Amino acid sequence: MTRLGHVLTTSRSRGAPDRSGVVLAVIMLLTALTFSAGVFNGFVYDDHRLIERNPLIQDLAKIPFAFGVDLAGGTGWQIYRPFVAIGFMLDHAIWSLDPRGYHLSNVLWHLLAVAGLFWAVRELVQVFCAGNGGNDLDERRARMRRWLPAATAVLFAIHPLNSESVFWIARRADVMAAAFGFCAIAAWGRWLRFHRRRWMVAGCFSVAAAILSKEIGIVLPPVLTLVTVVSVWSGSAEGRRPHGRRAVLTSFLPWVWIPLTVALRWHLFGTVTGQPSAFVQNWLIGMDAHERVVAIIGLLGHYSRLLAFPVGLSADYSFRSLVPHEDTLLLIVGAAAIGVRIALLVWGLRHRRAPLVVIGVMLEAATYLPVSNAFATIGTATAERLYYVPSAAWWLALSAFGLHVLPVLSRSALRIAGALLLGVALLGSVATHLRAKDWEDDLTLFRDVVGRFPENVVARTYLGIAWSARGELDDAEREYSAALAIYPEYHIARVNLAGVYLRLGENGEAARHARRVIEREPDSGPPHLTLGVALMRMGDWDEAERELRLATRDRVTAADARAALVELARLRTSEGGAGPGRTAAGG
Repeated sequence: MTRLGHVLTTSRSRGAPDRSGVVLAVIMLLTALTFSAGVFNGFVYDDHRLIERNPLIQDLAKIPFAFGVDLAGGTGWQIYRPFVAIGFMLDHAIWSLDPRGYHLSNVLWHLLAVAGLFWAVRELVQVFCAGNGGNDLDERRARMRRWLPAATAVLFAIHPLNSESVFWIARRADVMAAAFGFCAIAAWGRWLRFHRRRWMVAGCFSVAAAILSKEIGIVLPPVLTLVTVVSVWSGSAEGRRPHGRRAVLTSFLPWVWIPLTVALRWHLFGTVTGQPSAFVQNWLIGMDAHERVVAIIGLLGHYSRLLAFPVGLSADYSFRSLVPHEDTLLLIVGAAAIGVRIALLVWGLRHRRAPLVVIGVMLEAATYLPVSNAFATIGTATAERLYYVPSAAWWLALSAFGLHVLPVLSRSALRIAGALLLGVALLGSVATHLRAKDWEDDLTLFRDVVGRFPENVVARTYLGIAWSARGELDDAEREYSAALAIYPEYHIARVNLAGVYLRLGENGEAARHARRVIEREPDSGPPHLTLGVALMRMGDWDEAERELRLATRDRVTAADARAALVELARLRTSEGGAGPGRTAAGG
């Protein structure tokens, strides 16, 4: 029997039953209460395109098609997340377009992710802490590690940095990938303990589910290999070395999902990197190598600051929001964050009895580096949702380090440390609960972002869209014009400004702005549609027909363009086939 087994057996014999189920239930209840306020919010931002206007999710019979198109229903986003699409389909079948049901599903997925993390850490403790006894201090550490799953799960569950992934329906992919990913690690840890094939198979299929939820799941095969290798290195497989060698070889089985995923993406989209990034969303584009490295260090400082002091959260950090390569404080914090993680890694490697610190640091790096823009450009420079999974790994590393060193303290000091953890959890819960108000609707959300970053052109544009949806065209025109004054080449703002002029009856201005967009984006449907309608109202019917037919080539505008062509045909019939120079009825 291992020393840890002796400790656990002794604890149970002394009447210390396993209360992990009760502890997890308390954490789940706290998490549910924390995020309950967000259930009553509406659709915001990308929710409109991915849910309200997404034909893919409106029929359960289309479930097979979810595996052959992108998440937006084949509109060119090149985001392959079929499990998320199926989740939206199920929500639509139950709730139709009631946003409360979708928000409730997001909370339930987050609860599953929290439970998965708790289970994963609990299994890792069982795997890595064998043989850690030997003296009173080691036995105290072994007993305290029973609280490691709870400490990690509660810090992850209620932290305000993770609120975006839960309150924003369209970002459910992060939560689903985390839930399946944590379950994969837990199942793999159970396989390392009991060597039963069903747990290895469950781990492999959980990896596939995570990948089909979000692309970041592709890091799981290396993570499972890492867990296996560290378990052998740390001596957890002591007495079972032949199994240790077989386990390392078996850990490469989940890697088969990587080439399959790459091949599938190439077959569907002709690329493995996703849709091209736009400078406004990812302002790292165009930086030279030195600037980019400095900016990435600053962005790590930004995340580290939010982990420690989650104040000033924002739904968008587009162009003119952050300048991390020029912010001395962020650079200092970022460099310090790298130093702390290297120190923890070195300390964990030198102390073979603290492998969970190594696992936590390396898992954080494995899940953050692919979205850090360090190796490949992604769709955004930075977003709070990108640190949803890495934050769990960071709390694991920090909690494992803390619970390794805390046993040297006195009982009174331990009580103080426990009270501090409880206070931090409650404070984080309140802050996250209050954050739900910012996600109430588009107007509230983008007012908040613009209030923090007045030169954020994306936020100003979407604030204009929110005003336009409410019929406040003057306010919408003001926001679009402000965005274009900051960045004249942001064509989403310009084409929406053209739409406002169209609604105001200023057809000449609408046509001018639409033509400017077409010069730069000749294949985009919205400017062709706007120009076609403007020309139809101005009486230039032949040119209007040409523009509207071009708009039918874009799936986004095809239906509206065909409806406009029908109206154009009616006008021509009623006017006796009049051509250019004749004013359309109602123009």
